[in-house]
Amino acid sequence: MHSAFAENDIGVCLSGGVARGAAHIGVLQALLEMGFNVKAVSGASAGALVGLFFAAGYKPHEMLSILKSINWFTTFTVGKGGILGFKKAFKIIRSYIPYNNIKDLPIYYSASVLDLFSGETIYLDEGEPASIALGSCALPFIFEPVAYKNMLLVDGGLTENLPVNPIKIKYPNLKVVCSDIMPNVLIKENLGTFGNLLRSTFLIARKNMDLSKKLCDIYLELPVQHISFINYKKFDELYNIGYSYTKSVMSKNL
Repeated sequence: MHSAFAENDIGVCLSGGVARGAAHIGVLQALLEMGFNVKAVSGASAGALVGLFFAAGYKPHEMLSILKSINWFTTFTVGKGGILGFKKAFKIIRSYIPYNNIKDLPIYYSASVLDLFSGETIYLDEGEPASIALGSCALPFIFEPVAYKNMLLVDGGLTENLPVNPIKIKYPNLKVVCSDIMPNVLIKENLGTFGNLLRSTFLIARKNMDLSKKLCDIYLELPVQHISFINYKKFDELYNIGYSYTKSVMSKNL
């Protein structure tokens, strides 16, 4: 069932962290340049979005270009009850991802979501790409939940922000590199209502990551704590941090 892997074959797990997700793209670029072959990718929230584009065949430089071309302040529309909806975001993702089911992606892909109906964390590795990736990004009280099949999906990062399990279950012999863009450093500043709501959510998510970190073969805690997770103007800096930090750490693990 599980193929033998070459020494340079790896899986990559990407955490959530909103705008800081750009750092994941730098991580992927560094890994490719160092000769690693990514056989599987999993993610939560922003990591699920980055992972989707990579699994669909986009190169890191293409992903960064797409990320910077989108006006993120107009992408999310006001939905029911005054919270934000994904109507425009659905159109954007579907315009870039030419697949109807994530099981058909060139690279194995899984996203963690929390189903409000069952109360369970679910790892989805098949189904409609945009619904699953955006469902994994739907932070409660900020974004509308995503209705998908018989589920009501919200941000998988709440309960599983570093979803290593799906790769370990699918490919138990594959080494997994984990990229964490929520370093365990407290930010001592008032981020406003929206930012503070995100921060409180991430503090809860942080508590659930200890077990997942133990499953990582290589754990990268990216030094991005000085950049707000709602700063959409520093994608290049985030990319460069992910790139340089990965090169530094991985060179010591070769």
